Amino acid sequence: TAPHVTFTNEPNLSPDLRVTKTVQSTAAGYEVPEYVRFQFVLKLNGEIAAGEKYTLSDRNGEIIRKSGNNTVDFETDENGVFTLENGQTAVFEYVGNNVPYEVIERNTYLCPQKDGEGNFQPDSSGYVLYQKDSSGNETLLHPEYRYQLRGMEKDGYAPVSPVGGSSGNVVPDMESVKFVNQYTPKDLNATELK
Repeated sequence: TAPHVTFTNEPNLSPDLRVTKTVQSTAAGYEVPEYVRFQFVLKLNGEIAAGEKYTLSDRNGEIIRKSGNNTVDFETDENGVFTLENGQTAVFEYVGNNVPYEVIERNTYLCPQKDGEGNFQPDSSGYVLYQKDSSGNETLLHPEYRYQLRGMEKDGYAPVSPVGGSSGNVVPDMESVKFVNQYTPKDLNATELK
């Protein structure tokens, strides 16, 4: 009989890891503060994932960071730390099938600094954030701001889920982890009644 060759096409279910941050206000009429960045530590195969590249997006599209005309990748720092604002999702592509992962939310966050008039202070790094829609159009979001490190619970951010972080193995077609916090606004000018 003649030789027979069969070609089979299968969908590319890239083993990615997706981490989403959501903050819910506990008080009606109070919005969650803007541009607050929550810190996470990523471990892959039991090791700190330093320099791991990721894409960043929110409900309205992909967020890109530029310095001048050059696009600058988002990546974890030397301690495996990455940051997310409320509503943002970090996608670590091609992590690998069945790779053990661990994502831990730190109990500190980054709060943008304001000047005496209440305006956010831009950082001198020169990075600017843009939002890219499905058509490829870019809209300016804001420059990078100067941040200060603060305690989450002290400032009214209480973890809801998953408490203590999340771990498991990355599976094909995306492993998703969603971190949820509740925000209780604190009026620094109010009197506390006990």
